[in-house]
Amino acid sequence: MLNFPAGMAKSTMKDEIDPMESLNSPLPSRASRRIAKRSKASSRGGVAVHLSSQNRPRIILFESKLEQRVLFLLLANAAVKDICEQPEPFKYAGADGRRKHHFFDFLVVLASGRTIAAAVKPMARVRKHGSWRSSKTFRRR
Repeated sequence: MLNFPAGMAKSTMKDEIDPMESLNSPLPSRASRRIAKRSKASSRGGVAVHLSSQNRPRIILFESKLEQRVLFLLLANAAVKDICEQPEPFKYAGADGRRKHHFFDFLVVLASGRTIAAAVKPMARVRKHGSWRSSKTFRRR
């Protein structure tokens, strides 16, 4: 305890909050599948974020630099309330009638309550493989 000379104002901090409580590790990722292992042309990682829908920070993983950039754009948007990476697979009937599933990269919940499933792919890949056709199929069903 510090001793102050007579007549000098004494300042004290009175915190009701346990300072050790803020040192808790962030919550783990909510991804429903394991993030793929690193390859030559990819980048894997995670970011600790504190979204308005959570009481503690949580790790959000990404599998590419493009996903990382999209994640940062989502985090900068005040309308975004929650983000879940690699959510549970979306199940649908393929053109051949057989059951299929797709893992979206992000499931985004907006403050308005609207939920958006986002597939993050380089445009060259979308053009080459026609991924946009599949997303139109998802919308119609």
